[in-house]
Amino acid sequence: MKVASFILCLTIAACAGAQERAVARVDLEQYARDSQKVRAVMSRANLRVPKRRDSPLRELNITDEEVREIQAATKPYLPSVYLNISPVVTGCVCEDGPDCKEQVYVVADAGATAKGLQLSRIKNAWTVGALQRWWLSLERLEGRRAKMDFTEYERAMIALAHDYPMCEATVKPQAKPSTAQANSPPK
Repeated sequence: MKVASFILCLTIAACAGAQERAVARVDLEQYARDSQKVRAVMSRANLRVPKRRDSPLRELNITDEEVREIQAATKPYLPSVYLNISPVVTGCVCEDGPDCKEQVYVVADAGATAKGLQLSRIKNAWTVGALQRWWLSLERLEGRRAKMDFTEYERAMIALAHDYPMCEATVKPQAKPSTAQANSPPK
């Protein structure tokens, strides 16, 4: 009886150990995927840091009405003492979406330093674009990092990597034409 109980206990322990190893392996594989995602996103994001651009310039520079609109859009993000609003440039990175047509970079006095913010003209309104919002989220996360344990910070970085604004071409790949369409003569 003691031998049967011992064998039963070993069998249960072995099954539990096998399940734990399977879970650990899945977690390790997920960790590897998440780490790769964070590295890929940070690599791309570092190429897209919001900054002042001076070309290509819009034919008509900024108007008084646009300055008021920019001041209203930056109010939640920047101090009210502006040092500079860059010239209006045409074109945007794809992360800000196809509706983004123009951008400016605003610099404000933040005490001992200056703080900058990139605004995008999306659907005919000046606003903080998706890419700049993502960078602001990263800045807030880095500000909280000292108060977080490593696991909490890592989870937040993974979540932030998944929130990175993707270009439409990356999100919605073009469907390949079927062989019937590809082989049919043009009309």
